[in-house]
Amino acid sequence: PFNNEQDIDCIDHISKEKNIIIYGTAGQGKSMLMRSLAVNEYSFSQRLPIFIELRYLKEDRSLYDLINHQFYKIGFPDLTNDLTIFLLKSGAFSLFLDGVDEVKRSHALDFKKDIEHLIGQCQKCRFTLSSRHGSLANLTSRDSNLIEAHIAKIPQNKIPVFLEKMGCSKEKSEFLYKSLQSSDSKVIQILNTPLLLELFKHTYGTSANIPNNSIEFYRNIFHTLVFHHDESK
Repeated sequence: PFNNEQDIDCIDHISKEKNIIIYGTAGQGKSMLMRSLAVNEYSFSQRLPIFIELRYLKEDRSLYDLINHQFYKIGFPDLTNDLTIFLLKSGAFSLFLDGVDEVKRSHALDFKKDIEHLIGQCQKCRFTLSSRHGSLANLTSRDSNLIEAHIAKIPQNKIPVFLEKMGCSKEKSEFLYKSLQSSDSKVIQILNTPLLLELFKHTYGTSANIPNNSIEFYRNIFHTLVFHHDESK
């Protein structure tokens, strides 16, 4: 769900023409959403998705290098930057650029220049970016005329549904939800992202011994965060 409470399956459900930047906080599932949108892109729009992880930008690996590498993997070897632009101008592709906030400061200006040049040159290509809020993302959004979409927080009444999707049985999900509701603490108010719900399930899923305050809650899930989420990611 997004800021207008719209459930989406493809980027055309956000906008049929404009390029998009999707904002979300840590743990809201931006990367998973971007992958899902990329997988669905051909089915809904007939455009071929090109998925780029911007955390791989390096001193010797520009945005063009990352795009060219993805083209190489689908059968376009030895592309120059001009040929890449030629292909993107055709309108047959959608670029999904995940993690603007993960671009290192030392590469920020080069990335900003390259993405603005690509968007300006390739009017028929669809560009979808994801990011946490930050100066580079906001500057890119303003200068590149990207429309903004914000991932909505999980409402409390949807917690059991999310727990079921994470592998809990219906009975267990309802038990955990009732435990949260009956707790004197306000932990339920901060369980509004998929990451926090996943950590809650792994930390308290067997006992539902809800802590009395959020400080104790965060202390208890820290171990799970370090040894489960970060390792699996």
